[in-house]
Amino acid sequence: MISFLKGFLRQKTDKYVIIENNGIGFKIFLSAQAITDLPPLDKEVKLYTYLHLTEENPQLYGFLSLEDLSLFENLITVPGVGPKLALGILSIGSVEKIKTAILSDDDKYLAKAPLVGPKMAKKIILELSSKIKLSPGEFIPEELKEESDVVDALINLGYNKTEIRKAFKSLPPEIKGLEAKIKSLLKILGSH
Repeated sequence: MISFLKGFLRQKTDKYVIIENNGIGFKIFLSAQAITDLPPLDKEVKLYTYLHLTEENPQLYGFLSLEDLSLFENLITVPGVGPKLALGILSIGSVEKIKTAILSDDDKYLAKAPLVGPKMAKKIILELSSKIKLSPGEFIPEELKEESDVVDALINLGYNKTEIRKAFKSLPPEIKGLEAKIKSLLKILGSH
């Protein structure tokens, strides 16, 4: 497989670039975000790559960082999310913002991506919330960290993530603090 490609940027479009390496031009599809972050034409560039093999048309997808590639690979594990849709999701913001949206159940943010409606956004969150982790240097909003601690506590008590997420939607916004949230969520979960 091709792990990365280093060469000269010869052509840029809104969907792909052509990188010349040893006299061979490689067509590589990128997110809109990545295309805007590329250097000018004829400059050297290094892209991490993912080769998507299909019978009719193998395609190469490129990423400026390993974090982008990793998120892309997670996204395409979701049923119904192919490489082009995953690139569309990567175009709406930084990896950190997309991960935070998944971890904080922010389907509205994910639905900003082309061809991602509310149903698909919820499906992505459901499929990836347990797989996605923020790196040590990435910012974790305090309310998200607290929510994660609440979810972990309730999982340890035998509840599953799906029912916990549903209960969170019924949690009044004025309830603050780890202990208060756990007590309130236990009442909500017990009433179902």
